[in-house]
Amino acid sequence: MPQAGTTRPAPPPAPRRAAQDTAPKPILRFVQHTLYDRFGWGQDVEAYSILLPSDWSVSGKVAWGGAPNAPTCMAVDPQLIMSAHSPDGLWGFEIMPAPAVSYMAMSRFAPNPLPFDTGDLGVREANETLARQWHIPRSFCRVTPNITIEGLVEEALLSNLRPNSRVLSREPLPELREQLQRTLDRQTPIPNMQEEALAFLYTITFDTPNGPVVEELAIFASNTLTNNPSYDGTSLQQAMMTAQPVFALRYPPGRKSEADPLMMVIVNSLRSNPRWDAAMARHNAEMNQIAVRGAEDRSKIWAETSRAVSDIQMEGWRTRVESSDRMIALSSDQIREVTPVKDPATGQEFELPNTYSTFYRNPQGEFLMSADPNFRASELFPHENWTRLEDNPR
Repeated sequence: MPQAGTTRPAPPPAPRRAAQDTAPKPILRFVQHTLYDRFGWGQDVEAYSILLPSDWSVSGKVAWGGAPNAPTCMAVDPQLIMSAHSPDGLWGFEIMPAPAVSYMAMSRFAPNPLPFDTGDLGVREANETLARQWHIPRSFCRVTPNITIEGLVEEALLSNLRPNSRVLSREPLPELREQLQRTLDRQTPIPNMQEEALAFLYTITFDTPNGPVVEELAIFASNTLTNNPSYDGTSLQQAMMTAQPVFALRYPPGRKSEADPLMMVIVNSLRSNPRWDAAMARHNAEMNQIAVRGAEDRSKIWAETSRAVSDIQMEGWRTRVESSDRMIALSSDQIREVTPVKDPATGQEFELPNTYSTFYRNPQGEFLMSADPNFRASELFPHENWTRLEDNPR
């Protein structure tokens, strides 16, 4: 891959040709990165892992609302925010903060029985108060009457993170939207509230120091409309659209056929630490109890949870918990599009994308992946030490 400063678009670890090949087959070279929660527990805790091309630079962490350097309008729930790019900046993958848009309005459905009407003034003040909180640097939220996918993505997110970008397309994803809507519909209904799911693929373009790039953004959001009628004949409506953290893939124009398999490997490799998940579930449950009781000692819960996370660190989260039901494990592999493999030299176990059939790992922790069952790492990299990974049946 060309180094930073060149102008030729650099692909992800480039498709290469082994000596005996008659057609080019992609060979991807990845390394596993660990991303940490450095704020929530008073110590650094392994929270996520992800496979990325071995020569990409990576930065990221779990951010908590209210923590130093956290996005200013993010919710209390922690979010993984990360950025990874090739040396020339023309290829990349990001998890962007979750954007939001909100707006209040007042309508009248009956004559006003009172000699005065302050509803409009109250709504205007409420919008202005929220705007003062949200419309500040490093915020990805906006108060706007444009409660649409355009308002969410273009006003709240892109205006901050990609101010000079141009939208190429907004493609609805109906199947994913239906899945999200079914999830919303299973929740306990709240009076006077409606929730609608949205799923879109945004494609944008912008210039970088080494040339133009295309970026695809996966947007999954919910639009909540609350309608509260009042005794004075008015109804207060609040619309709020909130998204999940946004996945973005960057590539040079005309290289989408190379970018799609790269995106599949990266996204399917993203894993949360199961023990971090368990500690978060325990923490959230206890925080909810505090909200109900109002008398629990928060510092005690933090201390107990920190001790639990210390146990996580000592045990090592990569140790896989064996499933008592093999069929469940196999079904999960198919759904997540992974295949279980292990390093015969070390016994370490991994889950890698099932779109590839041959896997190698070197002592530095890098992976080679090929769709060619006859691929031999020693032919392509004769001066490097690679171990072929074995199938690891459930």
